[in-house]
Amino acid sequence: MTLSVANVGGTLTGGATVNLAFAGTVNAQKASFVAPTHTRLAGRQVDVLSTPAVTTAKDPGVARGGLKITFSDRQTEEGCCTVQQGSVIIDVGVRWSLNQPEALVDDAIDYLQALVFTPAFIDSVKKGILPA
Repeated sequence: MTLSVANVGGTLTGGATVNLAFAGTVNAQKASFVAPTHTRLAGRQVDVLSTPAVTTAKDPGVARGGLKITFSDRQTEEGCCTVQQGSVIIDVGVRWSLNQPEALVDDAIDYLQALVFTPAFIDSVKKGILPA
């Protein structure tokens, strides 16, 4: 089983398609996949998350889903024994009140997909600059 991800490294209109390999389901609420370049020393993992809706007396139910992208690496200096390791983790969480129409979820996902491609999002992550 694979998970095909379109437009990696591209824009809204193009990029490469990457097939992530199934790495196993940790539990019934998470399926894990790894990129073709994944190794133990350079982790490239994507977890797809989904939890059952919880219904209470005050709420008709809230469904939750999302993604966790974890990229890690080890950097070494040429000709030396200095090793630096670290990671980049992106958590995307979605909560959907089930009394709201699915079309509202579609609209919100459309905005999310478009916003991640904006320079404002990239600058907020890489440079710590917020849009004015």
